[in-house]
Amino acid sequence: MKTHRCARVHVLITEQRGGDLRAASGRSRARAGTQSSRVVPPLLYEQKRTMHDSKRRPTSAGRCVAIVSKSHPAHGASGVLLNDGWILSHGSLLAPYLRAREARRDKDDDDDDDDELGDFFDNEVAADGSIARLPDHLQDYLRFAVHVRSSEGDAREDEASCKLESAWRCPLLRESFGGDLLFSWNFAKSSSGSGSIRSMLSLFLLLRMDSDEQRDSVVGPDAALSRFYWENLEPGVQPLPCRGDPLEIESTPFGNPTFLGSVSRGILSNAVGECDCLLVTDAMAVPGSEGAPVYALQS
Repeated sequence: MKTHRCARVHVLITEQRGGDLRAASGRSRARAGTQSSRVVPPLLYEQKRTMHDSKRRPTSAGRCVAIVSKSHPAHGASGVLLNDGWILSHGSLLAPYLRAREARRDKDDDDDDDDELGDFFDNEVAADGSIARLPDHLQDYLRFAVHVRSSEGDAREDEASCKLESAWRCPLLRESFGGDLLFSWNFAKSSSGSGSIRSMLSLFLLLRMDSDEQRDSVVGPDAALSRFYWENLEPGVQPLPCRGDPLEIESTPFGNPTFLGSVSRGILSNAVGECDCLLVTDAMAVPGSEGAPVYALQS
């Protein structure tokens, strides 16, 4: 499945300053050489009919989920539930694995799984947007807990297990993050592992939920993505948002399932990068919001 398109794949950029996450202009930030930034990559762009329509969110496919690493339980991210037991999330979910890999390398203490994981994403995930499947033993190594609301408006949560099965790299984001536009930006808390973290910014992950029903399904990641896109995003019907348009992020702040489905609103401050694939916003976003859906609100 090729993904070199100028629509529907976006990354939100916010700036952390004094404990708040505020909008940051990509152009002025690059000139100033600011040393700290926060990138919150939502995976999907969906139109909402009104700001007060209780049925605006999908009841199953399209719902925001919380994903927590079983190997690193303090780290979590957000994701979007697709059809047929697939979950779409962002490469930042792998940050603790990559940081651990870099730390061990600094101490000359290698780990075969982490080394192979890094090599897979560096060498096996193509730059053209095609989907790459992880080896079976790496899938078993990368297991996560996923939390999702039982239904819209229901406070109960369902928990299931999932594993990382496939990944793909967005060419537009790869070009934007690898060029001069964001050259002076730092995407890690320290210099250690910052290169690996930057390489994850254009990476998207496809996780498969564990259940007898889903294991019997023969729907692959390409078909699941394509089906969700055409059934939920109405391609070509709605225009992309313009500067000043209201946006809403539905996410799981800090990756904590307690905050599952939290909502944050702001405006689209600017759009930069290849085909304007980087959206700058003042909507509040914190660690754990990575992978969340973003909606353009309509009055």
